Amino acid sequence: MDSDLRYTFFSERNHEVTGWDSANYIGKTHQEIAHEQFLSDKWKAHQADLEARRPFKDFTFPLEAANGQVLYISIDGRPVFGDDGSFRGYRGTGTDITEKNRLIEGMKRNEMLFNGLFQTTAVGMVLHTADGQQRVRVNDKFCQMVGHSEAYLLNESYELLIHPDDRRENMELHSRLKRSEIN
Repeated sequence: MDSDLRYTFFSERNHEVTGWDSANYIGKTHQEIAHEQFLSDKWKAHQADLEARRPFKDFTFPLEAANGQVLYISIDGRPVFGDDGSFRGYRGTGTDITEKNRLIEGMKRNEMLFNGLFQTTAVGMVLHTADGQQRVRVNDKFCQMVGHSEAYLLNESYELLIHPDDRRENMELHSRLKRSEIN
């Protein structure tokens, strides 16, 4: 970007990713290129960084590609100053993070689905770390079944959660799991 915050250069990779000729972007600002509401707090904060000549990292915005697909671009930039101290613009890079964003959004949807199922199921459930060493979550149904709060159950001995008649066998299985003798 130049001192007026207008783009002055794009690599050939830009054309490969967006399908647009770089000439479409030269001389334009972020706001003229991006496909987003510029009155958001995110854009205001970014604009304040630019005006204060501060470096920026991982500023992400949607961009419509030539084929109509919306891409998500992350940009980094550092201010460049002349020998006389005058602001010359920004030098930076951009990265297509569209696939990464899709994966993150999918993970968020899956997490929301899992959380909903975990809390609304009619079955008491306890989640442990993969090694079985620590409980990480207890659903409401399990708390109701044993008459204790989640906070209490997460910090109490594993033995407490087992019926007295089953403790010996379960503790042996738990020990074997810890030693990776069983999966």
